[in-house]
Amino acid sequence: MTASIYTLPAKRIGVSTAAATVGLFTVAGGVIQLLGLWGRCTTAVGAGAVLATFNANPTAAGADSPLSIASASLALAPAGTLISITGAVAAAPSISTGVGALAGMTTPLLINPGVIEVTWAVGDAAGVFDFYCNWAPADQGATVT
Repeated sequence: MTASIYTLPAKRIGVSTAAATVGLFTVAGGVIQLLGLWGRCTTAVGAGAVLATFNANPTAAGADSPLSIASASLALAPAGTLISITGAVAAAPSISTGVGALAGMTTPLLINPGVIEVTWAVGDAAGVFDFYCNWAPADQGATVT
């Protein structure tokens, strides 16, 4: 039996002018295989330094699991900029500001129930990103919302 692969609709997340951790997607009912996690800038980012770090915050007790280290600065990123985790937890997300394509995840990640988050470390900047994820259930009954 082949497992289905799902793509979730966009989650629109604003970059605020203060550091913040924002929940992107909630994993429930079991473990999932994360096949892709990426964002597209829809409103240009301001001039302040903006770094993005992605992690999985488990529902069960325990520390967050990093899905990436901090990105390069997204300061002055124009609309259309793409950002994607690579699947290597010790790697910075890939960023593309001037081309039509960006390599996505090369290594799937297993994610326990909890929340997939982005943490913005920001200077004085604002912008908006739409985030998407591709996933497949590793456990029967696992969902992502």
